[in-house]
Parts: sequence; C-alpha cells; structure tokens
Amino acid sequence: MLTWLGSYHYLGSTAIIMCLLGYSTYVLLRAGIFAVPQIAYFCIGAYLSTILTVDHEVNFYVAIATGGLAAAACGATLGWLLRSVSGIYLAIATIAFGEVTRVIVRNLDVTGGPSGILGIPRAAQDWHLVLTLAVVIIACAVLAKSRYGVAMDALRQDQLVAEHLGIAARLMRIQLFALSGLIAGIAGGLFAHFRGFIIPNDFALPVLLSVLALVVVGGLYGFTGPLVGAVVVHTLPELFADLEEYREIMLGAMLAIIILFAPRGVSGLVESLVAEVRGRQRRARSAAVASAIHEPAAAETPSGDPRRARDDVRVPSQQVEPGPALAVRDVTKRFGGLAALSNVSFDIRKGEFLGLIGPNGSGKSTLINVVSGALEPTSGTLEAHGRRLSLGRPEKTADERIGRTFQGIRLFTDFTAIENVALGAYCRHQRWTGSGGAGYFAIWRREAAEVLELVRVPASMWSRDVTTLPYGIQRRIEIARALMGHPHLLMLDEPTAGMAEDETQEIFALVSEVARERDISVLAVEHDVPVMRTYCDRVVVLNFGQLIADGSPEVVLRDRTVVEAYLGQS
Repeated sequence: MLTWLGSYHYLGSTAIIMCLLGYSTYVLLRAGIFAVPQIAYFCIGAYLSTILTVDHEVNFYVAIATGGLAAAACGATLGWLLRSVSGIYLAIATIAFGEVTRVIVRNLDVTGGPSGILGIPRAAQDWHLVLTLAVVIIACAVLAKSRYGVAMDALRQDQLVAEHLGIAARLMRIQLFALSGLIAGIAGGLFAHFRGFIIPNDFALPVLLSVLALVVVGGLYGFTGPLVGAVVVHTLPELFADLEEYREIMLGAMLAIIILFAPRGVSGLVESLVAEVRGRQRRARSAAVASAIHEPAAAETPSGDPRRARDDVRVPSQQVEPGPALAVRDVTKRFGGLAALSNVSFDIRKGEFLGLIGPNGSGKSTLINVVSGALEPTSGTLEAHGRRLSLGRPEKTADERIGRTFQGIRLFTDFTAIENVALGAYCRHQRWTGSGGAGYFAIWRREAAEVLELVRVPASMWSRDVTTLPYGIQRRIEIARALMGHPHLLMLDEPTAGMAEDETQEIFALVSEVARERDISVLAVEHDVPVMRTYCDRVVVLNFGQLIADGSPEVVLRDRTVVEAYLGQS
C-alpha cells in the first residue's frame, strides 16, 4: 500500500508507528496528565507479541491484540499506583518506569538479552499500519467530540471544578492510562512484526524524546496534532538527508520556534484561526438564538429538535424528597493541630435560603468544601434528603444534585461562555454523544442559552472567550453553570466578592428569584450583612470553626456573641 513511496517506504511506515505513539501520548496530555510511559508500553507490546509468535507460534492477530491488552493492563495498574502523583513528579515516575522496563528486557533470557530477538516473522503489512492509524484517528476524533472528550478538556483546565461537575477524575485517569497503553502496545507489536527484529535500544530515552517533539510540534491538545507532528518532525528532516549533521540543530530550532510562537503546535495554530472565523459566525447567530428561545416554531434544526435530543438523556425532575436538603452532623475538620471546623451541626430545609456568616478564618469556605466533597472531614456525617453523602468525593456530591460556585472565579478559559454553562449539565448526561452523533455542546446549547438568559447575560457575550468578559458577567456565568445541573442545593461561596453594592443586590435578588421558582435550597457565604438580612430565611454563624448562632437574621444579627465575634463590637 505504501510502495508508491519508493525509497521512502520504510520512512513512511516508521512515521506511522511514531504517529501511533504520538496518539498514545495525546490521550493523556489532552486530559492534563503529563505522564510519558509510552515507550514502556511500546516495549511490552513489541516483546510480548514477538515471544508469542516466535516461541509459541501464536496467530499474528492474537499476538498483537494480546500485546496491546497487556500494555493496557500495565497502564491501568500504573495509573492506579500513581493516582496521587501529578506534575513533574508524575513525569519523572513514568520516565523511570520506561527505563526500568527496558533494563528488565535487556537482562532476561526470554527477551534475548542485549541482542534482542531476530527472525521475527514480518507479518505486519502496510495496510495493517494504515488501518490501525485510521482507526485510532477516527476514535480520537469521536472522543474529542463526545462527553468523555469534553470531560478530558475540563480536567486539563481545572480538575477541582471538573470533579464538582460530576467528572470522576480518578477513574478517568486510570482509563486513560489504559487507553494509552493499548495504543502504544499495539504499535509495539506492529513495529516488531514490520521490521523483523527488536533490541532493547529501540525503546531507549531518545525514542521518547522524539515522540514528545512530535506531539509538541504537532499540537498538544488537538486530535490532528500527532499526525501533523509525525510529518513535520519525523518525515521532513529525512528529506534533507544531505544536511544530516545539522538534523539535531534543525529539530531544536523547530521546537524553540513552536514553543515561542505557537505553543499549541502547528495544528493548534490552524485550529485557532478556524475558531476565530467560526467565533465571528457564532456571535452573529447569538442574537437569533436568543430570540428563538421563546418561539416554539424555531426549535427545529436540521438535526432535529434540541429538546427531543435532551429527552434521550436522563433529566431529573425536582420532585419532593423526604428529609432536609442538607443535614450536617458533628462535622470536624482538622489540618494537623488546627481545628478548622469543630462539631458543626445544622440542617437546611427544602427551599430555604440559608446564610453562612462569620469573621475571616472562621471556617466558612472549609465547610463549603467539606459539603461539596473537595475536603474530607476528620469526623462527622453529611446527608442530603436522608441519603448519606460520599465524603471527599465531589463527583458523587454532584450526582446528588449539589451545585456550587467558588470564592474566586473558576471558569474554563478554553471554553466560551455558553460552553462553560453547558458543561454544568455533565452529571445529567449519561451518553457519550447525542442523537444523530451530535456533540456534547450541540445537545445542551439551547438549554444553556436559556439559563444564560435567566441570569441576564447578554446574548452578544455567549460565544465569547470568558477571559474577555466583565467580572460581574463571569460571576453570573458561574452561577448559570451551577444551575445547569438542576441542583436541589446551591452553595454560593462569596458570589459577589469585589462587586459594587448595586451589583450585589442584583445578584442576590436574581438567585432568590430563581431559587423560589425552582424550589432550590441555597447556602450562601457573604460578608454583606444587610444583604444577608434581606434575602436569607435563616442565618448560621461560625467563629473559630464552631457554630455560635442559628436562627432568623433579625435575632442572630442582634445576638451579643455574634456582635462581638463577627462585627467586632461589644
């Protein structure tokens, strides 16, 4: 199939192998997991498939599949073992894993020791390589458009927020390690059965550096990145064979230029230009979308009614459930010898607007983080409508329809305003894609537009980069994202911090109105006492991690203990 390349046939074939290794790296980097165990997977797939075909005369296809699955199993195990490691430490650990794997195969008799294995049947044909690469590219393209791919993008940008939207980061990490292993393991088997021999140095550190260069030049996050990188890094230098002594210099210069002027790689640069053109088109359509919200006849699109598409997924109703919306029982949270919370207990009734106040450092944000699952309490229990909450598991808390905003604005900067809001429905969407193969954002775009209109974000801002939007609008988008999950309980951690008085009043009036309409319980942290007095049905007060008052705003705000602790008066 690749014979038309003539003298470049071997080059083209090895470029495909390198491209597969690039995609094995891509599936981790897209989710923000800077791990590079691909060469170890590559080695495992190559040696295991070779031992099966040479020593045990196993069918070629069975051997390739076994090598890939074995590498995937190693990947899942590695992902689980390194589940608490991140950043540069994760990179170092996975590089070490690759070197340890190479040293092991170099010293085993069954792998041929330093001499490797010769006489491998060259069963891998050109069409095997091309077909495998095509399947991987199509799979990555579908993945990028799917619910799973959107979750990967969210994890890369802000893992904590992603988990609070229902994304199981720890499970996804193990799955992606396994997927990376599967791709690299199959690539290793094809490599061995294409070339006819393998030696331990085929899996040394320089190969990993070539793969990383390929991914960086092609683009870290775009699914076409490894393909573009394979052409630029692996193929183009070979076309200048007369300049062989300058190859490393050329590659280094190329990497420097890409990192300085196009940090998202060649494919990322192209995608940015395309996105800019499409963004202008979306902004031009935003006004039409806004006006169509109230026109039933306009709901039809070429791919069907968006509301019907949403019927294909599980959308919970706000039905009456027994028990309080939240029951906090004897919750204590210690950081070493410091008790940030000490035996805190209170309930939030269904539909109640509860204010949480106290001086700085009193434990308000810690309590919000404990309830949402960002922190695990030292002791105590939490219940929502009589169901025990999973402690320290924010994705499980999201499944219980508990939404939240953060003290500092935490929006996904690679998503537009409407995409940020649409991602709030992640915990409600149980399928990979929508009807007719519609992407995640296509399914939820209409409802996200309705929620943005509800919180009064102008339609002209829906398709804009969120980093270019005014501070107050970003706060509204964060609230809208929380509302997209159809929460029973909405927790707001200083939602108007840094806002003017009139903006603060407007935000709280808006939240109060929406909460009444949707029968949502609200737990709000706010330092503006007059606002608490106006909008809260009840107020609880923390001081040094202890609950010192619980009651109506009028009673609590006149309590001597509260006045002394919170207002600094006697």
